[in-house]
Amino acid sequence: MRLDFRLRSSAFAFAVILAVAGYANAQSQLPDGKGRDTVIKVCGNCHEADRSAALRLSREGWQAMIDDMKTQGATATDAEFAEVLDYLSTQFEGEAVRRLNLNTATQVQLESVAGLLRSQAATLLKYLGKNPCKELSDLKKVQGIDYKKIEERKDFLMCGAPKK
Repeated sequence: MRLDFRLRSSAFAFAVILAVAGYANAQSQLPDGKGRDTVIKVCGNCHEADRSAALRLSREGWQAMIDDMKTQGATATDAEFAEVLDYLSTQFEGEAVRRLNLNTATQVQLESVAGLLRSQAATLLKYLGKNPCKELSDLKKVQGIDYKKIEERKDFLMCGAPKK
């Protein structure tokens, strides 16, 4: 009984340490600015800070990304979502939404833009290294990835010329 309690206490302590470390990591990677703490609060439950830092989108692109996150369960008030949009579109501004070429994408891009889990992104990278896609539908046959996520984000994704 005591051992069980110690194991649970150790697991809880480890979880707290990971949460604090993740929060500290997010704080160190996101630039200062109005809305930074709201981004950490709203987005930090599911994403690491480098996911946001890896993207450069127009305001419309960030809005589309936030809308997509809402459909996947992200919760916040309208005011918090507006603050997140303002922060991201100011700190990580880019051109109009450009589709991510899956044949040249990085692990972080596959996770953040394609919405794949870490293991799924690794599986897809390995597959695409040997079999570059010509169309998104080519990826239906890849074992170990959730093609529904690819389909849901098709406006952000494409298959183009592979790396040389």
